[in-house]
Amino acid sequence: MPELPEIAVLASDMNRELTGRVITGVQVLQPKCLNLPEDDFVGALVETEIMDATAHGKWIQVALDNGWLLLNLGMGGEILYTDREHLPEKHRLVFDLDNGRALAINFWWFGSVHYVHNLDEHPQVSRLGPDFLSLTLAEFRAAPGQARRHQVLPSESKAHRRHRQRLRPGPPFFRRHPSSSDNQHPQ
Repeated sequence: MPELPEIAVLASDMNRELTGRVITGVQVLQPKCLNLPEDDFVGALVETEIMDATAHGKWIQVALDNGWLLLNLGMGGEILYTDREHLPEKHRLVFDLDNGRALAINFWWFGSVHYVHNLDEHPQVSRLGPDFLSLTLAEFRAAPGQARRHQVLPSESKAHRRHRQRLRPGPPFFRRHPSSSDNQHPQ
């Protein structure tokens, strides 16, 4: 499932590659992922210019000259900047662009591709809190309900912190070798 870091990287890549491009065509292979009837969705997007792409939570928000394209990859998926001759075998939507390239979108479960005129119109995006990546440290500390599960107390020793870190599960591809110290890489 894509999380904030993956969504932020995708949005950054899309912003770099797609800003200023015009959507010339839309092919929908899975209309259930849309928030509008297919004809309305396609009609709203064809001949629109992409202004910006940003991440907010698990949504990629693509600002268009006439509204917003909202992408949520659900439980996983991919967004590929390619051309029609090199489309992936599986894709749910394809956006043709004015430079002859295409944006192919695929997702496994619960993905959505929505169009709205205004972000306040969208039932999920309009309820999102502040964008985590744009918060300053002071704003983060002032945010209500910021309980910290692993708060480091000033009296806590380094040994205690190391012990607690060993108990915390790491990513599945990283395991600490039992004989390694905290200053060495896993073997």
